Amino acid sequence: MELNIHDTLEKFKGSVEEEKLKLAIKQLQPNAFCNFVIESCNGLKPVSFTKADVVIRAVYEESYNREAWDTGDVGEVEQTRYTVVTFDQLFNTNLIERLGESGIRDLKDEQKPAVLAILTYLRSVEFHAKALSSVRGTGTDEARRTAILTEHLFSQLSADREYVVDNRWTGQSWHQRCPCELKDCTAIVKHGCTALGSPGIWHGYVDVILNDNIAISVLPSPHTSAGEETQNLESDEDLHSEEGPPASKRACNRDQAAENDAMDTNIPDRLIAETITNAFVCTNSNSELSGWLIPTFACTGEDVSVYLYDPKHDVLLQCDSELPLWDTGYFCIDSIIKIWMFLNFTIFTFKNLGDYFEVEKSNFHCHVKRKLRSYRSLQSSHISNVSFISGEAFHKSMLCKYRRFGKKAVKKEN
Repeated sequence: MELNIHDTLEKFKGSVEEEKLKLAIKQLQPNAFCNFVIESCNGLKPVSFTKADVVIRAVYEESYNREAWDTGDVGEVEQTRYTVVTFDQLFNTNLIERLGESGIRDLKDEQKPAVLAILTYLRSVEFHAKALSSVRGTGTDEARRTAILTEHLFSQLSADREYVVDNRWTGQSWHQRCPCELKDCTAIVKHGCTALGSPGIWHGYVDVILNDNIAISVLPSPHTSAGEETQNLESDEDLHSEEGPPASKRACNRDQAAENDAMDTNIPDRLIAETITNAFVCTNSNSELSGWLIPTFACTGEDVSVYLYDPKHDVLLQCDSELPLWDTGYFCIDSIIKIWMFLNFTIFTFKNLGDYFEVEKSNFHCHVKRKLRSYRSLQSSHISNVSFISGEAFHKSMLCKYRRFGKKAVKKEN
């Protein structure tokens, strides 16, 4: 395998693709990363990702200061300080600059698969861009958009190219082959269970899990409601019948509350919950990932947002702007290069950022208190059936405990 990678890379020496890569890296526009502090969250509660409630301190303080200005209490206005992680603090710019200058020469063995992935992608970039252009704007259901974005963007830029797409889609939205409809595309979309979390804490399903460590959520297109895009999810009758759905369409179980959650539009809170939960799953399942900022992606057919979380140091970041997939009608290579580097984060980013810089903790560990043990025990849920408890059922069980074990309040002494 390593010999094949080496031989294939050798064929790219001096190629048009190598020159494209070098030029794109030299012209790369670096992003910064917002270091989020959580003022409050409901990570203690057994709620799905779409019901996550996360208050970022910067948002809270901005709202508080605005009220202070409006009421004339200028003395109450707080001087907020926001920590920003710069591109060169997160990314190994020495490696990136060397790649921009020397191309594929003098690569270490562990770097070769990732570099081969981007060179191969650049060789067929027009083909992939044509496929991705079909999911721009409205009128494309989420299942189709998810399959095409996964096959023609994310999986192609990853060294391993292993993924599963949420298998809860059925009917016309259940795709076996890539639905891009390009004549030369013969890709088979791989479906599986994408459940993350645990019934007693944050939990739910993401659209794609890539390489067992990166979560991807595909967001509704502009002007398209979440309800319109979830109508093809399998019915509860199919999911909970004795036989279940057909074997070719077997899906993860999910509760009615999760169905209703589809209408929730609190997207940033949901994405932060997915980011934190997935990072715990990754580092718990693979100790070698401890200390890395694990990325989670949110994307439409137009742009990609990136969140990162390190459970070891409790550091939460978000890229300071979306990465546009298109620039004045053309495929944005600058964003493709950045997405590629995020996907191969163990090659291009530094680990243990909290040991070297005065970054702020997100305070998630503090907010979830004893439930932190639950997050630290999360494992991958790529199994055939997963059941998540609804918030209503959890509340009823809590009331039952009060009835059985509650003690009468003691009268105060005068």
